[in-house]
Amino acid sequence: MIVQNVLHRPLRTLITAIAVAVEVTMVIMVVGLTSGLLLENAKRVEGVGADIMIQPPSASVFLAFSGAPMPIAIGEKLKELDYVQAVAPVLVQFNSVNGLDVVFGIDPASFAAVSNGFRVPLGSRPAESKRYPGR
Repeated sequence: MIVQNVLHRPLRTLITAIAVAVEVTMVIMVVGLTSGLLLENAKRVEGVGADIMIQPPSASVFLAFSGAPMPIAIGEKLKELDYVQAVAPVLVQFNSVNGLDVVFGIDPASFAAVSNGFRVPLGSRPAESKRYPGR
């Protein structure tokens, strides 16, 4: 009965097979993209060397997709806590002007205290800002 139904309506069978294939492909793509984003984000966080990262309550699960920065004064409050050795504020911003980029803004001195600084195998470190010297 199943074979007769499939042979009797071949166009419906073809459309159903294509619809199922598209749905399976979409699920695989969504799972692949989200797991890739999470793994890449985890690698970045692990590379920083910090034990904990704090985000505001209104922040997105993906760090850069939220325009919810925290006040810099929170860093000073965190330094007052026991067992806190260093605090490094980081501004993470999503940039879609020239593609899909994530831009990280750091204070080099406080970032070096948390992560032991940047390791530059070839070339030189980024120059200090002429507009904001010492930052």
